[in-house]
Formats: sequence, C-alpha cells, structure tokens
Amino acid sequence: MKKSRSQLEKELDKVFSKYIRNRGAVDGWNRCFTCNHPFRVEDLDCGHFLSRRHHSIRWNEQNAFPQCRECNRIFDGRADVYEFYLRDFGVDVDELKRLARKPEKFSLSELEEMINHFKSKTNENS
Repeated sequence: MKKSRSQLEKELDKVFSKYIRNRGAVDGWNRCFTCNHPFRVEDLDCGHFLSRRHHSIRWNEQNAFPQCRECNRIFDGRADVYEFYLRDFGVDVDELKRLARKPEKFSLSELEEMINHFKSKTNENS
C-alpha cells in the first residue's frame, strides 16, 4: 500500500531526527549544540534553527543539530546562541534564511529518497 504524504513526512521526521541526534555521537552520548552539555542521544531533540514549518529546510542538515530538551523546548531553541554557533561552524545563515522563505513541496518520491538517504547515513554512523 502506498504511503500518504503525511505518513512519509512523519517517517522522514523520525529518521532525520535519529540521524541528527546521532551525528557526532560517541558511545551513545552527544552534546547539545547550544549549551554544550553532554546527554545520552535518546535524551536529545533534533533542534532546528529555523522552524520545521519551513518545509524547504525542514530536513536540511545545516538547519538541525542535537539540542537538549531544555534549550530546545523551554528556551525555544536559544536562537541567538544557535545562530552564533552556526556562523562559527561555517554555516551560511543568510542562505538558510533565504531558503526558508522559498515555498517547497517535495514529491512523494523525493520524500522516500530522503528517508532512504538518512537511513543509510544513520547506519554509517552506528
């Protein structure tokens, strides 16, 4: 049975989140991008610099890094600190902001391709 757009997006969110939280992890531990405290991977969120509502960058690796729940949820992502570290990391924040304004509706096959892409990248890092 063919999956709906919402099913594919939900699956992609899950796979992307797992990849981001595990990217750079050592022995199941990673650091919050904004406060730099260590956490178990399963205790981290996939924190987005620019909101997930911007589909054009929702699954962009430069827009998402591991964040502790306090930074991501309680302090609403700590955007000022996030932006500082992104720039320090060499990310073109202005380009991300430009891309966020671009309307994007990925096809079902593009969503499936991204699911497979991030699944394979997660397996490479395991």
